[in-house]
Amino acid sequence: MKIHYPFRITNIELYKRMRVNAWSNEIRIRRMKWLGHLLRLNENAPASIALKETNKTSGKKKRGNHQTWKKLVIKEVKETD
Repeated sequence: MKIHYPFRITNIELYKRMRVNAWSNEIRIRRMKWLGHLLRLNENAPASIALKETNKTSGKKKRGNHQTWKKLVIKEVKETD
């Protein structure tokens, strides 16, 4: 890589030199692929049932930051549109 001690490079420059995508992009792509599989599943499949159960709300309001897989996917779908 020819990067020696006092010199620094950014992550973007490192990705360019290594010719790879950022892991955050790779994770986003895989998450979208998994969502596609979930949405095409049979309604009686366990994963499909679990996805439907996430729509139900309990009576208690939770405090704090609760970043769930579903919230993250919804946010990413809005960003890609």
